[in-house]
Amino acid sequence: MSRIEKIQKILEEIEIIERIIRPYESYTPDVSWGLRFLATIKDDLRDPEAADLKWVLERLREAENVADLYRGYEPTDEAMRHIAEIKRIIRNG
Repeated sequence: MSRIEKIQKILEEIEIIERIIRPYESYTPDVSWGLRFLATIKDDLRDPEAADLKWVLERLREAENVADLYRGYEPTDEAMRHIAEIKRIIRNG
């Protein structure tokens, strides 16, 4: 998988996560934080040649730490599966 294809797949996964968590934005400020957080990652990935995938992996660990507070809720668990997919894409392609 080329770098551009890899980044496109990551962006698709991020958009899925956004759709999953956006309906819960009014329930907790952590969702607003998560949406801003994902927007920051997407901005970094807009230039595939300059994108720092190691930085993205590090940032995803931060998101996982916040999401851990909500484990057991279906939307969180589903979002975590997509985070795991992003990590797999970065590591393996």
